[in-house]
Amino acid sequence: MREKAASLLNVKLEEGTVASLIDLKGTIKGVQYKTKNGQEFIACAPLTIVCDGCFSNLRRSLCNPKVDIPSCFVALILENCELPYPNHGHVVLADPSPILFYRISSSEIRCL
Repeated sequence: MREKAASLLNVKLEEGTVASLIDLKGTIKGVQYKTKNGQEFIACAPLTIVCDGCFSNLRRSLCNPKVDIPSCFVALILENCELPYPNHGHVVLADPSPILFYRISSSEIRCL
């Protein structure tokens, strides 16, 4: 996605770690971020998309009501295994929760 976006004429790709969102009267106008070498910058845009996962510190500040994370997934990668039905995901109904198995490469299966 980054490569595709960067290929557009009206897009400038900047990489860094976001420290905070720039909020102006309840509207996100951009981000304050730090590059790998430690320089701090501010980037503003008409559209800011936050997509850094469920444990994001930024996401928590954007949600109303506040988000509670009551559970989490634990993953295991199984190597050189086969599932009963090729090209299908598998759900095992277990106690206390379901277990998912699905192929992620030609030699690996993820177990969640």
